[in-house]
Amino acid sequence: MRFRRDKDAGTEPVATLNGTLATTRWIVAILETHQQADGSVTIPEILRPYMAGASAISAG
Repeated sequence: MRFRRDKDAGTEPVATLNGTLATTRWIVAILETHQQADGSVTIPEILRPYMAGASAISAG
């Protein structure tokens, strides 16, 4: 998202507080729900195409 301060000025990126807060909530939910005993996280099948096909994130 971008905005323009003045009609003659260039555009600038916008920081969105609500978008930032909502993003961290779903990431935490996925990490907590899919964390394994060894600390790795299984990536849900529906999200794997967005993670280059990876099936898990290793711990450490």
